[in-house]
Amino acid sequence: MRYGRWPIVVALILMVLPGAAVAQEEEAVAQEEEVAAQEEKTEADAAPSTNFEKKVDFSALKRLSLDGKVGEVDVKTVEFTVANKKSGGFMGMGGNDDGFEAVITTRVTCATTATTKWKLGIMVDFLDGDGNVIDRVTASDSIKNNEKKIDFKHTTLRWALDHIKEARVSVVAKQ
Repeated sequence: MRYGRWPIVVALILMVLPGAAVAQEEEAVAQEEEVAAQEEKTEADAAPSTNFEKKVDFSALKRLSLDGKVGEVDVKTVEFTVANKKSGGFMGMGGNDDGFEAVITTRVTCATTATTKWKLGIMVDFLDGDGNVIDRVTASDSIKNNEKKIDFKHTTLRWALDHIKEARVSVVAKQ
């Protein structure tokens, strides 16, 4: 009787072993994927993002905090000023359009201690109360080992200013 059960035991072992091996292999693959994902996350955490975006209320003559970082550059504040566009007409005579157009001056303050130059691309979307883009302005500059105020002007229609509720500031950095 002893030998009568032996083939059944061998058959069961041969059926269970491949299943166990497959399960161990799947577990090993899952562990490798988890380790790889953790390494990618660590690398992503170590390398600062080169993109930044933040919405702020549109308010003239008020410095607004951005508290962002792109690469090795701190994106600190944004400030908007609004003035009537001066128009001299044909050769400086007549043609006074004060009140028809306005000039929005945007000042973005950035700082870095990096010894390598960072190129910044800045885009400001002026948004209405529903988040729709009314107007857009872009600028670029570079910064290296200092604090810099980047000013850029944009002419828009005067009546559009009443509809601007927010500004979305986007900054992209490249070395």
